Amino acid sequence: MLTTLAVGNMPTFCILADPTPAPAFATVTRARAVDTVDAMIDAAKAPADDAVPVVTSEPVVMGIGPGRVTPEAYRAGDVRLRTTSAGRMLLLMRQSLVPGWSASVDGAPADILPAAGLYFAVPLPPGEHAVALRYRAPGFRTGLAIAAVWWLGVAVLVRRRRAVS
Repeated sequence: MLTTLAVGNMPTFCILADPTPAPAFATVTRARAVDTVDAMIDAAKAPADDAVPVVTSEPVVMGIGPGRVTPEAYRAGDVRLRTTSAGRMLLLMRQSLVPGWSASVDGAPADILPAAGLYFAVPLPPGEHAVALRYRAPGFRTGLAIAAVWWLGVAVLVRRRRAVS
């Protein structure tokens, strides 16, 4: 349940803040599989229970249990966590699911599932695991390469013009 606290009020707008923000990551103990992102958003808008809606056709939401998550490193676009659970676990990341996120569990690529409206979840097998989540802006490297080629072209043109003069 979201509780808000008014921290500023003007005639044209009101600023709200959540005095108890949710942690950036958590284990999910109850989840409900849905077929589409639209169904997930509808389920998140009007929750019938405390189950987290997850877009998946796999049975990853069945038989999940509690676990423990410990942050090892947390920077923008680079999250490293240590998880421990006796059974299968679903790790909920309260980060917006946008293109560019990747996950690995113990160094191997892992699935990322849309969950809880705009976040994502990573299914984990039982045991202790090192989870790495990384965000890289799509197209950034391509844009950087194009910019480098452009600057190289400018440098060549400037050098030729100086050589002619």
